[in-house]
Amino acid sequence: MSEFGRLDALVNNAGILVTGTIAELTPEGWDRQIAVNLRSVYLFSHYAIPHMRGCGGAIVNIASVHAFVSWPANAAYDATKSGMLGLTRAMAIDHGREGIRVNVICPGYIQTPLLEEAFDKLPDREGTVRQIVAAHPVGRLGTPRDIAEAALFLCSDAASFITGASLVVDGGIMLAGR
Repeated sequence: MSEFGRLDALVNNAGILVTGTIAELTPEGWDRQIAVNLRSVYLFSHYAIPHMRGCGGAIVNIASVHAFVSWPANAAYDATKSGMLGLTRAMAIDHGREGIRVNVICPGYIQTPLLEEAFDKLPDREGTVRQIVAAHPVGRLGTPRDIAEAALFLCSDAASFITGASLVVDGGIMLAGR
């Protein structure tokens, strides 16, 4: 604020994966998952919104397709990503009249260190990765740039009438039932 005098956009893009069923998760693991994936969105937004009021702005939260579909042993992760949808909608309603738009992007398989770490734990890494890539109607995994382009659009004036929306950026994998 001291350098630019205003805040136009906030992209909440922090995430970790703590695996386990509810019976397996420790309270500490659960709390860590909630803190990084969901509480961080609250905190950054809480401090950004006062600077955006009246001059417009956009907040883009990065969730996951896990907001809509679940995999085994991902209870805490899925809960945070689903919670982000509700938080996004509430923020859009509460702050829309202040000129602040709030949307959420739900990525699928994106080539990130988090995904590579998950792949490294697979018994047949290469075979499974080939199957996952083949399951995408677009024929590839996503890239960080794919998500950045979607976030840029949602922060731009081209999306001035979009708020409270969930944009799935997954190469069509959810269409394929994965």
